[in-house]
Amino acid sequence: MLNHHPAAAAQRAAGAPAQFNECLGFPFNKVVLFTGAKCGQRLVLSFFSFLRTEYTRGDSGGAPMTSITARDFMAADPVTLFPETDVLDAVQVLLDHRLSGAPVVAKDRRYLGVFSEKCSMQVLLDAAYERLPVRHVGAYMDSEAQTIGPATHLLSVAQVFLLTPYRVLPVVEHGWLIGQVARRDVLQCWMELIAESPDQNRDAALAYFSELFASEEAPLA
Repeated sequence: MLNHHPAAAAQRAAGAPAQFNECLGFPFNKVVLFTGAKCGQRLVLSFFSFLRTEYTRGDSGGAPMTSITARDFMAADPVTLFPETDVLDAVQVLLDHRLSGAPVVAKDRRYLGVFSEKCSMQVLLDAAYERLPVRHVGAYMDSEAQTIGPATHLLSVAQVFLLTPYRVLPVVEHGWLIGQVARRDVLQCWMELIAESPDQNRDAALAYFSELFASEEAPLA
């Protein structure tokens, strides 16, 4: 079984390519193994900086990384819920569509919050202990859930997923829901970029992707 502990992730990163060592100006593998998990976040963010430099060079041959934003890879028509929806129906929607969460919107698609699997745990407990006195989604949704704008950079979206427990991010513009991004959307976009990248950048892209994939279930805090 793959160990998702940050220290283990750091050890897996010891095989980083020479391009990364040259870019940072120090031997990445030795520093990771020496510093351990405490410096993991700093090293991950340094890796983001490295990739931003590599993919925005004029001679990269592929699409510039700076042109890739949430609007390019978001789901433009996600499953949504209304605040007056019965919570039992909302839980069934999550199960039927295999979703970890769904945005909650007003009738005019004004964004209100997110009803997630975590919210559903509170529904379950209230049903067990209090016979579910309140049954509408608006009472259980997370109105402070993390959101992003359509112009949010791909790397910034990846950072949010890496450093927080969120699995989906509503895309909100001027208060209105216009889409949603899931972790898999980021990974799919990244794989397409890897396929399009020139050979001299591929090792660096694959090395980073390997660590992102290994760490996605246990983001560094």
